[in-house]
Order: sequence, then structure tokens, then C-alpha cells
Amino acid sequence: MSDDFPEPVKRILAARAGHLCSNPECRVFTSGPQEDQAKAVNVGVAAHITAASVGGPRFDPGLSPEQRSAPSNGIWLCQNCAKLVDNDVLRFSVTLLNGWKADAEEEAQARIGKSIILSPAKGDVFMDVSVWNEEASSWKRGEELLVRYSIEREKDRIVIRHNLGYLTLFKNGGPISPLEYVMSPTYCPFKWDFPFLDVKVLNNQSTPLFLNEVVLDVTESRIDLDPLFTIKRDTQRRQAGGLYLVNEGWCDITDLRFSFQLSPGSTESFGNVKPPFPYTTSVPNLVDYAEVDVTDAFQAAGADIQGLISLLNAEWMGGNCVVTNVVDGSKEALTHDEFNERWTRYLGPFGEEVGTLSGEINYATSNDEGRKVVTFNTPVYLSNKNRLGIPKPPSYKYETSLEDEGTNYQRRVQISHTLQPGEADRFTVKVAAAKSSVHNFQLTLHDVSGLTLQSTPIEMHCFVPRSRRRSIEQLLRPNPSEDRAKPNSNDVPSVRADVAQQEPSHDTGPQSCGGKHLCPSCQIVKPCAFGICGVAGELKCDSCLYVEEYGPKAAKIIEAAIGVAAKLHDATGRLMRFVVEDNAELWKTKDEARVWMNEASRALEELDTAINRVHLRLQARVQTRFRN
Repeated sequence: MSDDFPEPVKRILAARAGHLCSNPECRVFTSGPQEDQAKAVNVGVAAHITAASVGGPRFDPGLSPEQRSAPSNGIWLCQNCAKLVDNDVLRFSVTLLNGWKADAEEEAQARIGKSIILSPAKGDVFMDVSVWNEEASSWKRGEELLVRYSIEREKDRIVIRHNLGYLTLFKNGGPISPLEYVMSPTYCPFKWDFPFLDVKVLNNQSTPLFLNEVVLDVTESRIDLDPLFTIKRDTQRRQAGGLYLVNEGWCDITDLRFSFQLSPGSTESFGNVKPPFPYTTSVPNLVDYAEVDVTDAFQAAGADIQGLISLLNAEWMGGNCVVTNVVDGSKEALTHDEFNERWTRYLGPFGEEVGTLSGEINYATSNDEGRKVVTFNTPVYLSNKNRLGIPKPPSYKYETSLEDEGTNYQRRVQISHTLQPGEADRFTVKVAAAKSSVHNFQLTLHDVSGLTLQSTPIEMHCFVPRSRRRSIEQLLRPNPSEDRAKPNSNDVPSVRADVAQQEPSHDTGPQSCGGKHLCPSCQIVKPCAFGICGVAGELKCDSCLYVEEYGPKAAKIIEAAIGVAAKLHDATGRLMRFVVEDNAELWKTKDEARVWMNEASRALEELDTAINRVHLRLQARVQTRFRN
């Protein structure tokens, strides 16, 4: 027996949601008129949050039949979203659906008594503007690093704000920990995008509506000067003896004072760190990036920094011999065992080659808001390992872009939408900006007949990570006044050739490479594989070296890995088919899948070994420094 909703409950659910789909990424109108004056069209569904019967999506045996058919167990959705949430119960949980319902009802309550009938044509055309967030279930790096946009409907305006958990944590004084840049799919720690304006239009006229243009009349744009910086996770082990700060806000940070404790090993947990802080250091300015040297703290805690530097710059002479520089400029030959013994001795209490800094950063900002404090916890390594490579910057598509600063200008987007009588439509306008900024504007829709629909004033806060500045500026240049509604991917300029120019300058003297080399093989200027080395001029890049010396072998390994992956895929597919049948083939196929999984792991390990050989060869060719 199914505990379905009675008609009064369905009407209550629809009314409480304002007859809009409760999915925050949908919000389509679900009702309107038919041609028959006595009838109406409804595409909404009173969906069960927990199933109406045993075996249904999210069924809760603890509910009584009355509770299952009560309004508290229902959510108003369009037909598409109702089918979607029931087909993917792991993704669309009870908690998520209850959150949708609460937000939809809150928005509907906020709209009561506020006109959205902005058409001059006798109130028979309706328009609503909200914000749309892209689906982000694939992001597995934490909700606190996911940028979402929310909407607040005030008496005489709409406010669109960005929400970022890390930014809230930073504003509240931390504690902050290192964030991943190198291995991040977005090439920065955050999953972010420009805001999408979600425009919904309902045509209740007796004649078609032909929309052809969206106009943004901007009264003001200003840069968001809230401070925000991160500690870059030292994934590549190339920041020995220091930590790397990245300014992700759009104001300069000044007079940074670090006070901290230092303990051996890498500690992920962050305790309640309080003074006294035995170690201090400072950095005068943080514009884009800053390297913070903490080797004095390691030296004071028992590590022999100069000794480690001499060993790091040692030369392997072949066999069992290592030649290292002595303080007086002479050379000293060591055996492999002597080298290891001395290395261990120089590390002192930091036998794992890493220490954890826990403390606070006291800083000021260029916009004179007074001093602020944020607590932090980060590991710092005492030796460098091979660099994994330079990530390619992403490409961005955008619908229209606004200025960072300015007043009284327009952006026009050509569109093409036809709405028949009684029909509703929806589209989004992605609004880009080169910096985090706040924009005040009104959105106007134009019809070919001269009809105009204007939104209430909108205040929109746009979040842009500062570390992606150069890529975004490249993509937004030039900034046309007439923007395309659907830009072609071929129109998006490539930024791959500008990777070297995007890296910060590290030039430390006439013997330094300046952080860049011209590869004589591919004739491309690329960042130094070691950040900075003592070799100026041309140096073959790791990619070309790999292709020349290990390319053929790697190709064979990759081919073998692909073959293994195909067999694994086939075995896994058969395994999934046999799971529901519970027959003798199930266990045989499970064993086969396990064998191919091991084969795939071995193939990947062999490929990783070949790649590491390239980096070892590069390391042997260049005299690396302790400080990159």
C-alpha cells in the first residue's frame, strides 16, 4: 500500500513553494494557463522526501502512514527534478531535500507582497532574477573550498553574495592550514566560477514574446578589498626551510609578523596553540606571493642548516663516492654510509626531514583597516624532492564581463528566445570580472516589439582568486561592449604559452636562472624545474628530456596499462552483472578482477618509476640550492 499525498496536501506544498520548483538550481515555474479559460497547466509534482511505500527511494520505516502523507514529508518539484531525485538517492539525500524545501519556502515567503510583475504590458508578463549554481558533486576537496552564490531579497533590491567556507574561517581568525594548488583540478585551492544570473520569464499574453537582448545597466563596480591569503601546500617538496604564501584577495598585505612554535614531524591536527611563541620572523609585503624563511627556527631547534645545504649540493661521482663542499671552500669525499650518517646528524631532532609550525600571523592591509590576526598550522620540509611539473592553466568561457571599477556603463548580450502564450522560459547569464568585486546594476530584457522587462536593483558580489589573475585577464582582453550569448570555444584565447610569464620572478643575482629557461629542443621558455638554479641560459625541459630518453619505454608501459585497464573494465562489468545473480561465476569473476587490479597497479608503478628517472637525471645535471 502506498501512502500518497491527498489533494489538499499537494496544493499546500505547491503554494508554500510559490509554485516554483524547490531545486535551487532549477526554480522553474510549474503552473500557468491553458488555452481553455477554465483550465490551467501544471508541471509540478508533490514529491515524497521519504518514500510512500516499502522499497521506494529513501523509505523510512520509522514513519507512520499519516507522517508519510503529511506536508512535512513532501517537497514541490518540477517533473524533471522529481524524477532526478528518485533516480539518484545517494546524491539526493533526505537532508539535502529538506534543505531545498526550507530554502524554497523561505524565498517564497520573502516574495510575498513584493511585485515581480515588471512589464508595462498590463502585468501579463512575469520576470524573476535569481542566481544559479553549477552542479558540484564531483568536487571532493571539501565544502569549505567550494564557492557558492546565494541570493537575498530585500525590500528594494536583490543581493547576490558569494559564500566560501575558507574565507569565513580566515575572517574569523583561523586556524588555516596549507591548501593544494599543484594537484587541484581548478589550478587553485577553490572550486569557483563566475556567477550565473538565472532569468525566468512567463508570458501570459495572448501573443508571442520574442526576447532579443539582455542589458545590464551598471551604476557602480568596485573592487572587493577583503584580505585573503593562503599557505600553499608543499606538494612538490621544493620549499625547503620555508613556507609559501599566496595572496588570493585583492588588497596588498603588509607587515606580516609570524610567531610560532616548532615541533618535529608533520602534525595535521591543530591544537589550541597559545603563547609563548619562541620563534618569530616577518615579511614586509605580500602582493601576489611571498616566501617565508624559517631556517633560523630550525637552526635554533637543533638542525644544522649549513651542513644540510652542503650535503644537498653534493656531487655524486659514481660508485660509492660523494663529494661535498666544506666551509673553507675545499672539497670532501664521503662514502654513501658516511653521507647518510652525516645527513642524519645534521637533521638533529627532525629525523623525518619535516617540522610543524603552529602559531599566528599578525598583519596589516593596504586599505588601512587596522591589524588582524589569523592562526595557522603547517608542515615545513628540510629537503627538496623532485618537482612534479607545471600545471596547465584552465580556459574560461563567459557570457559577459563587468569592469573592476567604474560607474554608469552598460553591457549588452544578444539573445534569442520565443515564448508562446502561456509558455515559460529560463536562461542564464554568466557574469565575469577580472577581480573580486561588487557590482550594482539592473537587468533589462528587450522584446523585438519594444516591450521591456526590468529587474529590481541587484547588488552582486563576485569572487575571483587572485592567483588566477593573469589567466583571467588574458581571457577577458579585449573587453567588448557587445558580448556573445554563446561564445565558441575557439574564441577563447589560449594561455598555455604564457605559463612562464605567469610565474613570479625569482631572480636572485647574475648567477641565477631567474626562474626560467629556454628549452633548446621545443624553443619554449618554461619555468625552471627547481624554481631557481645557478645555471643561466638554455636548459632542456623535463618534457623534452622525457620524450627523448624515456618516451619509447613509457609508450610501451602506457600501452600495457591501457590493455590491463580494458581487461579490468571487462571483469568489473561482468562482476556487476553477476552480483545480482549470486551464482558460482560471481566468485570466479571477483578473483579475476582482483588479479587485473594488481596488474594495473604494477603497470602504474613502473610508469611512475620511469618518470622519476627523468627527474633524477635533471637533478644530477643542475646544482640545486637549499632555497629554491
